[in-house]
Amino acid sequence: MRTRSLRLVSLLAMLLLMGSVAQAQSIKLVAPGVGWVAPGGKKILWTSDGGKDWKNVAPPTPNDLTISKILFLDSEHGWVLLAYDDYTVGANFEVARTDDGGTTWSMQPIEERFSGPMTLSFADPNHGCLGLLGASDGGRTWFSAYKPNTRKPEELTGCPDTQVTRDFGWTVAGRISDRLYVTRDAGKTWQQVVIP
Repeated sequence: MRTRSLRLVSLLAMLLLMGSVAQAQSIKLVAPGVGWVAPGGKKILWTSDGGKDWKNVAPPTPNDLTISKILFLDSEHGWVLLAYDDYTVGANFEVARTDDGGTTWSMQPIEERFSGPMTLSFADPNHGCLGLLGASDGGRTWFSAYKPNTRKPEELTGCPDTQVTRDFGWTVAGRISDRLYVTRDAGKTWQQVVIP
């Protein structure tokens, strides 16, 4: 097991030296020697042998989409955030979901419009958040979890940092990440928290 982990670390160091990991959108290890790397563009590389062998398991993506984020809970359940333009006003996204480690993928377009980077977070295979959107069916459908209180929804920049459990979560949002939001109902609603 130690050899596999060392091999994976060696590979990541090599990719870093080549500039691939420096451009990588995500790296996710789910077990010793098992993990995914999204080096940018349209690839998701998967290894189950500590980095000795790698396989591209990326979902099929149209030419105008690129992989923005990846999230894997375990060796089977994963999500990929595909973005047209991750940093402009009116950006829109699609989420690809797999229940078999990337062998097959289902796509779900996201109709909500946000600007800025988005975070994809799942507490378990069913309950997750995409920015201030929520899902209770593994991401097959998404509902708007943002409830206007002091800001207009179009001012949200997405959520660069989201931490969730099944029911409870925190996220930072705003043009300069200057607002804190909390959910206590698995992302169905979010309330802005006053920061002193």
